[in-house]
Amino acid sequence: MQGKQHHFIATEGWLILLVLALLAVVSNVYLGLFASLLVVILLLVACVIFRNPRRVIPAAPLAVVSPASGNIQIIDNVDDPWLSRPALRFRLHMSLWDVHNLRCPVEGKVMNQWSSENSEPGFNKRYTYWIRTDEGDDVIFSLLMGRWSAFARLGLQIGERIGQGQPCGFLYFTGAIEVLMPADSRVEKQAGDIVDAGASILGQFMHGSGATMIGK
Repeated sequence: MQGKQHHFIATEGWLILLVLALLAVVSNVYLGLFASLLVVILLLVACVIFRNPRRVIPAAPLAVVSPASGNIQIIDNVDDPWLSRPALRFRLHMSLWDVHNLRCPVEGKVMNQWSSENSEPGFNKRYTYWIRTDEGDDVIFSLLMGRWSAFARLGLQIGERIGQGQPCGFLYFTGAIEVLMPADSRVEKQAGDIVDAGASILGQFMHGSGATMIGK
């Protein structure tokens, strides 16, 4: 489910880009060409950070797509602390130069959300969402926020229905994102793979045989 109109610059960056463009003009008038060029460079960097490329959502209703663009750091089996179940975990890292838009990993209903302090080195806050699909599969979508990733816009609300790959937030700087799905899900990626938000399939729900487990 995607909006009809696509903007190639994320709306979160419009005001920043406008301010930088005006500042470039003012700098050229009052401070000279060199100062203006420095601001133009900042403007170009901001255009890269706030870019919003079009994504093609895969036609795979049982798939869990990546909620963020970046690289997969970890794929392992864990005990899900939110739903008290064994789970398959994907941990992603988003760098400053990755696309910063966040997308919903599955189509379904937001069942609950949590915010908590995080004791892991480099991170001090965690925001977590529980999404249940129409088939009854539960997915946890969790953002780990650090000093440089303290600014984020998160658009998921309890009780809301949201589509697979639909935009659901924006992470302004770097950060880590975790996706926990049923432990018997089939793995479609490997640690180290580069993924695109909303377009890359991390795993598939298995309503039958053929699941792939990751050994600890």
